[in-house]
Amino acid sequence: MAALLASVPICAVFVAMVGVRLSAAAVGAVGLVVTAFPPGANRDLDAVAVTRGVAAEAAHATAAILWIILPALTLYE
Repeated sequence: MAALLASVPICAVFVAMVGVRLSAAAVGAVGLVVTAFPPGANRDLDAVAVTRGVAAEAAHATAAILWIILPALTLYE
């Protein structure tokens, strides 16, 4: 059951990209919403804590990507 629940965001992103043909920004928003509030999740979770956790993970992923791209751009210039 956990594996099925974990595949819901991936399937939602795939359907939004291929089936509905949304833009990348819209697909990212769909993936964020579906990941933050999965169906059948524990209803005792605090929405603020979930939002903070998702924002922290997004900031970490962004920092990791920029950590690679910015020095590459500097070397290129």
